[in-house]
Amino acid sequence: MMIELELLMSNNSLIYLLDTNVFIMYMKGKYQTIKSHIDHLEAEKIAVFLSSKQNYFMEL
Repeated sequence: MMIELELLMSNNSLIYLLDTNVFIMYMKGKYQTIKSHIDHLEAEKIAVFLSSKQNYFMEL
């Protein structure tokens, strides 16, 4: 399964915008490769939609 993270340009720096599925997989630790990749990023370079967070917490 190939998961893609969207990249945005903001002030000449790359930002990772995690979609709902990637965010939930990361939070659940389902795919170690995704978790490892995201864990190595600077926190300032990661963005998550509020609706993705809401979907995750509604599943709990």
